[in-house]
Amino acid sequence: QNGCSLSMVCLGALLEHWCPDGFEAHVRQLQLALRRRCRALVRACEAHLAGAAEWRCPGAGMFLWLRLTSARPFTEEELVELMREERVAVMP
Repeated sequence: QNGCSLSMVCLGALLEHWCPDGFEAHVRQLQLALRRRCRALVRACEAHLAGAAEWRCPGAGMFLWLRLTSARPFTEEELVELMREERVAVMP
């Protein structure tokens, strides 16, 4: 599948500007930032969801999958809305 021409031109210009070393440095910086965010999210789950949900710390990727284990006093739609109000990204 082909990407948008404008996106490809912008990406090409960015990669040319960064050169290979700059791109690799950006990817490393992004990996560190995402790793820190993941650790913070897991710590928050441990502090606030212990006993109500189960999860595994991801080895890769951008998502932390949770399984609710306790009785739910609300519907899935209500839970998703409550999470969005707290600015939690949700993909039910």
